[in-house]
Parts: sequence; structure tokens; C-alpha cells
Amino acid sequence: MNKSIKYTKRCLFSLTTFLAVFIFSGCSQKFTFETSLLDLDANLKVHYKMSTRALTTDSSGNGYTLTNHNAVTEAPGVFGTAADFGNPNPNRTLKIANNLGIDGGNITIALWAKCHIAPSGDNSDYFFAYQESLNSQVRYIIRYNLDGGVLKMQLGRVAMGVADGLLYIEKDLGLDWHHFAISYNGTTCYNYIDGVLVGQVNSSGNGVVGNSLVDAFSIGSAHATVDYMRGMVDDVWVFNRALSANEVTSLYNRFEMLNPVSNTRYNK
Repeated sequence: MNKSIKYTKRCLFSLTTFLAVFIFSGCSQKFTFETSLLDLDANLKVHYKMSTRALTTDSSGNGYTLTNHNAVTEAPGVFGTAADFGNPNPNRTLKIANNLGIDGGNITIALWAKCHIAPSGDNSDYFFAYQESLNSQVRYIIRYNLDGGVLKMQLGRVAMGVADGLLYIEKDLGLDWHHFAISYNGTTCYNYIDGVLVGQVNSSGNGVVGNSLVDAFSIGSAHATVDYMRGMVDDVWVFNRALSANEVTSLYNRFEMLNPVSNTRYNK
């Protein structure tokens, strides 16, 4: 009788273990499949994974290597390492003098960011990511600042001298990791925070010729600025098409798929 009970318990334990492994493997396969599709997407322009000793490397294979200005360092991030711009930030930024082949048209920029300290002083800007183009005089912005004493996220598309096109969201990010994405389809810019659509703004056409924009992409600052973020950025994607809401959510959900156990570096 005792042997029978022990055998039954072993069978139940084996079955439970099998089911757990099966379910987790299924999630992992789904995750691998979804992210592989984005990694192989023909419209992927850059993917900066911020890997160890490879902060400036473009993993898309398109060769858009960043320049590290003033020694941006590595620190633990959402996925392995992240780009750490310091606190205070002595003019540290990652840049490339190239618009990534996107000239005011369809685009998605997605990334993770975390502040070391909140912006202080009105119009103190933390540019998590920034792209601009000479020909179209259009720029795309993911920015956090203190405006009129209120902390705000500013996301979207700006046609210089024509229309703002930014979405302004009152939000205190604290000192936690958050995911941001802007997805522009030629007429409307959809803006996401932590995988959730927070608003959309209509925007189309070029800016006024004669403004000061050049071809550039940067992380941690605008192209020409005196404002530098005090914090970290990880896992930056840029596409020359508008990702769907499900695709943006899949990028956000990559953290939970890779980190099924609570991670102290991240807090919703």
C-alpha cells in the first residue's frame, strides 16, 4: 500500500513538472516567434540592444553605428546591460549623423528608459530618443521634462514652423523602468507608454524649409541641445513603418516573457 502511494505521488509530480515545462516552453516559443518576426522585419532600420561592450552597435545589420560622446557607460538594464548617461550627465549622448533613411514619413521608435533623478527646472528636457531630417524639416521626439512645474511626457511628430504634433501627458515616471513607443502611419502618430495607447495626434506634411534641422538620430539628447538626460536607455528599435498596437505590446511584453519572476529593476 505504501509503495502504491509513493508511486502515485511520483507520477503526479512528474505530470505536474511536465505540464509546467510544456506551458513555459509554449510561452517561450511564442515569444521567440513574435520577436523573430520583428528582428527579420524588412522595415526594421535599427535595433540597439545596448549589449555589453556594444552600446553603439546596430543589431539590425543595417550598419547604423552610433558614436559615443563623452563616455556613456554600461549598467544593469532591462535586458542585460543598458546605456547609462550618468547623474549628473557631463554632456553624454549617443548619436549618428543620419536620419536612418526616414525623411518625415512612417516610423516607429520604441525603447525602455529609466531616470536617475527627475528633471528639475522648467524646460529641462530628457530626450530619450530623437530623430530629425534636413529635407522634410520634421523631427520625432520621445521626451520627458518639467513644464510649468508639472512633469510631462511629450511624444510625437513635429513639422517645423507648421504644427507641433506632440502629445503632452502629465506623468511622474519615478525612478522605474518604463517602455515608450511612437508609431506614425503618415497621418496619425499613436503614442504608447508601458504597452498602452495613451493618445494620438494627427500630423502630416513637411516643415518649413529654412529651419535648422539636419539628418540625425540620437539617444539621451536632441541633436543640438544643452539638455542631457540623467538616466538610462535600453533596447531601442526603429522601423520605417507604423507598428500595430499588438506589435508595440509584444515589444513591451518581452520583459515579462524573459523575466517571469519579479525583477527589482522594474516596477509597473
